[in-house]
Amino acid sequence: MCYFTKTSYDYKNRYFVTGSLRTDGSSRLAADKRCGTFLSGGLAWVISREEFLSSVSHWLNNLKLKASYGELGNDNIGSYYGYQAFYGAGGNYYGTFGMVPTQLANPSLKWETNINRKIGVLLGLF
Repeated sequence: MCYFTKTSYDYKNRYFVTGSLRTDGSSRLAADKRCGTFLSGGLAWVISREEFLSSVSHWLNNLKLKASYGELGNDNIGSYYGYQAFYGAGGNYYGTFGMVPTQLANPSLKWETNINRKIGVLLGLF
């Protein structure tokens, strides 16, 4: 089962907070590892809207400081059933028909999580 929630809040159109929580599922992974939970969040401060910068507002249109953190899941492991072992027919064991492993089982496969962190400044003049 997959879930997604997102929330955002701003105070006085100057301070901003956002966050999200996401749970994804994948049949490419073993049953006890199918779900992956990923978080993200961000903060922003529009400094140019503060009172202490009102004297320069005629040339400083926008000054914003922002930071974010995000996790992204990846289940693209190249095989649809990488957690299971597969065998193929046709192995030749000294002239006798046999089965050979074509894929070893890996029940420890889990979601790959990529993490992004960013800090930035936006500046608008005149």
